[in-house]
Parts: sequence; C-alpha cells; structure tokens
Amino acid sequence: MATNIGISAGCIYWENKLNLGNAADVSVQAVVSAFPGERYQAAWSWTESAWHKLIYYNHLNRGCRFAGWERPRVFCEQVCAGI
Repeated sequence: MATNIGISAGCIYWENKLNLGNAADVSVQAVVSAFPGERYQAAWSWTESAWHKLIYYNHLNRGCRFAGWERPRVFCEQVCAGI
C-alpha cells in the first residue's frame, strides 16, 4: 500500500538547495562539537572560516545526531566548555 508521501517528503530537498560546503559569514559567538554520527560534520578549517567568533571546537569519537539523548553527559560537558 502506497501512501503517496514520497513527493511531499522530497519537497524539502528541492526547496532547500543549500550548499553546506560554502562557508557563511557568521559573526555571533559559536561553540561547535562534531559528533561522528552526525549527517554533516563541520571540519575545523571550515568552521573557523565560517564562524568568526568561534569560542570552542571539539571533534568527538562517539555520538550521533541525537547526542543529547544518546550521550547527555558528554553533550552537557560540550555546552559548558563553550561558556
């Protein structure tokens, strides 16, 4: 049984033709923790060029895109490290 959701599910990709590889010019303070299970992991070089007020950057060895659920203690430590 098909529910005809394929087209509506694909609309977000068509409507949001973002190129995440292009560094933005963001001037607010930023804290970045790159978890290996994330769909997109920003490299330090890209992050530094995009976020001019980068306070903290860390690439972790475990965790996924729901790090707050999966590893809440590590997630909180990362947030606190940027304060």
